[in-house]
Amino acid sequence: MIRSKTLISQLLTGLKDNIQRTGDPLGIKAEYWTEWARGLNLPRSGETIIITGRMYQMLPYIASTTSLLASTKGFLSRRILGDIARRGSSIAGEKAIMWRAKKEEEARSTRTLCGIAKALSAIGYKPAYLYEDEPYSGALLYDLSFLIPFLVAP
Repeated sequence: MIRSKTLISQLLTGLKDNIQRTGDPLGIKAEYWTEWARGLNLPRSGETIIITGRMYQMLPYIASTTSLLASTKGFLSRRILGDIARRGSSIAGEKAIMWRAKKEEEARSTRTLCGIAKALSAIGYKPAYLYEDEPYSGALLYDLSFLIPFLVAP
């Protein structure tokens, strides 16, 4: 039980460190979150703004991270796993997560977001996107019962 509490504490510290460093709990840099909009030439402001909250983009990584943690559970100690989680992407965590993310899931997320932008355009709206200025939705933090923001994004 004590080891589980230590691991959870290290995971939560990792989330906090990642958000303070990069603005999101996974510690992935802003370029990834905005990649889906490449080539759409969406303006940065307008009457209709697409807000993804990084949720569509994050799905492949959540699945990949869960799978990665499950596959390492048997041969890495909780201390090492906790240390990796705490340090997040600062030590190849991002690369490990990105490597394991399924390309078809990434492609589906991109197609969905592009489809939303194109559908809005088709019915006469001129969608805009905030790109790297779009804030993270906070859904993961909410799910972990962090109802009051305890972090400030960079």
